[in-house]
Amino acid sequence: TSLALAEQVRATCNYPIRSGARLAGLPIPTFDGKDATFDDLKARIAWTIAFIKGIDPAKIDGTDDKEIVFPSGDQATP
Repeated sequence: TSLALAEQVRATCNYPIRSGARLAGLPIPTFDGKDATFDDLKARIAWTIAFIKGIDPAKIDGTDDKEIVFPSGDQATP
């Protein structure tokens, strides 16, 4: 079963946002927009790109060996 387009866009945007934030030691931001129309989805994509471009490279330089923990249910998994 494939996911609806809006869910695919959300998942595709969430991965770099959450990964980038965790790698840079930033809080994970939330998107306050909607996902009802193509324009809404384009806004989410633009917001994601802006967030990633806004991460200070100095915050991630030298983090090659940094362990990133992703929550999974009630547990965190590295």
